[in-house]
Amino acid sequence: MKRKFFRFFVILSLLFLGCAGLRPKPVFVSKKASSGNKTVQASRSKPVQQAPETVASGHSGKNSTPALHEKSKMPPKDKSARVSLQFRQKMMRAVEDYLGTPYKWGGEGYDGIDCSGFVMLVYKRADGLEMPHSVAKQARLGKPVPKGDLEFGDLLFFRKPGNGQIYHVGIYLGNGNFTHASTGNGVTISKLSERYYRDRFAFARRVK
Repeated sequence: MKRKFFRFFVILSLLFLGCAGLRPKPVFVSKKASSGNKTVQASRSKPVQQAPETVASGHSGKNSTPALHEKSKMPPKDKSARVSLQFRQKMMRAVEDYLGTPYKWGGEGYDGIDCSGFVMLVYKRADGLEMPHSVAKQARLGKPVPKGDLEFGDLLFFRKPGNGQIYHVGIYLGNGNFTHASTGNGVTISKLSERYYRDRFAFARRVK
């Protein structure tokens, strides 16, 4: 009887101690801690991207931003920028008003006009400038301008082949175009690169 009771007590003790030894210790992780771990893990999995390096303006390098390169590629300023937009608009309106007007020696109106009279009236309307009604006198106004530096509003003068006499005047409009009153077409717009005018071009003057 005693032996059975002792055996029962040993078995019961082993069972109790064995179950307690096999039971894992609970690990209590708070939600804040667990979320913090997840955040750390996420930040480790995604490397931090560094902002692109920039350089000061005026310095070129491999790490410079595209904006600086775009600024360096900006087109140069228009040489005619010194001429006001208002002057351009007034002059172009005057030119458009006279386009198609027939040529008339000594004329100063819409019924007929010559080259120096056309230049005189256009400049008076565009800038209020008083000019003489004479090609020879207009050729002495302002200052000389090289052909490669022509700007809007410059006066173009042409000479006769042979004797070199200055006989014709027009107004430069830009992009190789000029307006004038020709004997054949009246007030028109022509290309300075046309052979007829290219061969007869003498010089340019700037009065504005």
